Amino acid sequence: KKKSTGVLVFTSVRATPVYSFVDYIRGGCQISLITAVDFTGSNGHPSQPSSLHYTSPYQENEYVQAIRSVASVLAPYDSDQMIPAFGFGAQLPPEWEVSHCFPLNFNYQNADVSGVQGILDAYQYTLHNVKLHGPTNFSSFLDRAMQYSSVQENQQSQSYSILLVITDGEITDMA
Repeated sequence: KKKSTGVLVFTSVRATPVYSFVDYIRGGCQISLITAVDFTGSNGHPSQPSSLHYTSPYQENEYVQAIRSVASVLAPYDSDQMIPAFGFGAQLPPEWEVSHCFPLNFNYQNADVSGVQGILDAYQYTLHNVKLHGPTNFSSFLDRAMQYSSVQENQQSQSYSILLVITDGEITDMA
């Protein structure tokens, strides 16, 4: 026979639910995807097979593969399928000044593109119309992504923004 070693008394018991990503979506949470693509020189010149931006007639480059594989999972959760798409680290025409945040569609009033194919089309257009440069600065497009994400939150209107950054390099402006 075992001897009693004490009594445990609970004064309060509370169950706290742990919600999943799907629970939030089912509950009406609006998801917004935002993308940013690295156009810095560290990727290598697009005409070179060693470049992550290399365009081959036989296969998609590393950036297209990354955008397609990740964005195709996230985009279906975006409530309106209009995705702000930015680039950074490139010299832009006509002055060829370096920009650390520019819309891939070059529309400075509205950086939204339609779905994953819109991201890919804007990426390809940008790749052929800019000069890769650098450095790899994140702060400008992070500020812009926060502007897109700053929606007034309340219980009736919940939103969640996902920033997809496709890059190869060392970040130079963040400690």
